[in-house]
Amino acid sequence: MTTHKFVAANMNLALQKVKHELGKDAVILSHETYRGEVHVMATLANESTLDILLSKSKQPALKLPIEETLINEQPQAEIDNSTLALQNEMAILKRMITEFKAPVNQDGMFSHALQFFFHQKLQEMGFPNQFSKKILVDLPADDTFEESIQHITSQLLANLQYRSIQPGVKYHSFIGPSGAGKTQLIVKIILQYLKNKMIENFACIFVNHQNVRVLEESKIYARIFNVPCYYVESETDLQDALEKTKHNDYVFIDFPAFDHKETQNNYYIPFIQSQKLSIHNTLVFAANIKNLKQYASLHEGIVNEISITKIDENPHFGEMVYYSLLNQIPMGFMSTGQSYAAVELASQSVIEEYIKNDLCPNRERLVMDKVFNV
Repeated sequence: MTTHKFVAANMNLALQKVKHELGKDAVILSHETYRGEVHVMATLANESTLDILLSKSKQPALKLPIEETLINEQPQAEIDNSTLALQNEMAILKRMITEFKAPVNQDGMFSHALQFFFHQKLQEMGFPNQFSKKILVDLPADDTFEESIQHITSQLLANLQYRSIQPGVKYHSFIGPSGAGKTQLIVKIILQYLKNKMIENFACIFVNHQNVRVLEESKIYARIFNVPCYYVESETDLQDALEKTKHNDYVFIDFPAFDHKETQNNYYIPFIQSQKLSIHNTLVFAANIKNLKQYASLHEGIVNEISITKIDENPHFGEMVYYSLLNQIPMGFMSTGQSYAAVELASQSVIEEYIKNDLCPNRERLVMDKVFNV
């Protein structure tokens, strides 16, 4: 079987290339979006990749008429790529599920198609293989697609913890890698607290190392909020700032990213450890940043909660949920977008909606429910 690869700016143009090159009898094998371009694999062979994977199948390969999937003279802004993808794959999915036979190399844990489908989805979200299997082993075979999503979500949420501040703790620090959005999250939280009249007498401390941008930010926020804002570059400066803010009811501390080159700049870690009972530490991690486990290990024992930012840039934050479950560290805040209002306090209902949408976007669930219940 000879396969051909077609690359275009969008699905519509890619399918036009397929039709022009291979004709209307072409078989679409796969498609994906990579670095803003659509990559389509197609062939004219009598067998598709699906036929090879399902070797016991007796039905002929399914050929999708290309002209039915093209959208002519329609503005690109109006084209829904997910709908186009579903149009190409629905018939193949139905056939795959109808003829499904569980592989023999899965330790006997899975027995029906929904388990395999969601096992792949959970791994894409960032959950480890064995953890995903434990979540899915009891998934009922007769559940609908929507019921399966609810079952999986309930399993994930069963032991998840949420933000809880110890009484009397007034120092709230934020740690995390560069680009995670720590400072922006702090500002969002302050604005929300002010809006709800939850804080009045507060101050901010910005810890960094010869960073002009952070120095300027400290001055800007001092003017915006009309409160004391301190920029510090050493442990001595930090101690002085704490002394100056001892009469404030609430103090936000923005710590820098862990410095792998100049390790002396990581003095804030032993400092936090020495002040463990008086500082509440939030690990801020963006949904589009990887290797949470490795970064969190640098701050082992001092993380009181984890907050997730930039969810609008990447909805997959299963690694963070798994980290929270594994270490029994509560979820703090969920942040999206640039608006100061785009921040939510983590709760079961908030996390549930994010996980469900991550497993399968709401716009696709009705279609998938029909596909899996042939």
